[in-house]
Amino acid sequence: MCSSDLIGPGVDPEVTAFLNGWKQYGPGGTVGTFAELGWGLTLTAAQVFKGATTITSSSALTALQSYTGSVVLGPSSVKCPGPAPYTATCGKNLTYYKIDNGKFVPTTTLS
Repeated sequence: MCSSDLIGPGVDPEVTAFLNGWKQYGPGGTVGTFAELGWGLTLTAAQVFKGATTITSSSALTALQSYTGSVVLGPSSVKCPGPAPYTATCGKNLTYYKIDNGKFVPTTTLS
């Protein structure tokens, strides 16, 4: 099950853009397990490196560490490290989901 099974166009502009992109670039195919993640990471990387003419490992690290914008299909802002105890998330006010009786249930913690 993926997010396109749970919500559809019009619920969130980024989800709508993903679903429209899927129709354009993956017509007739099934959305894979990591399709949303790849879409979001690719578009976020474009924001992180916007205006760069050359990207080196050093400039990439600097750009990633200093980025505080939104993550496509993710949190509205990031700054690493994130709040304890989930410092690797680099985001605040995240919504996590648990599966309860076969349904996704939103929660604010991973416990």
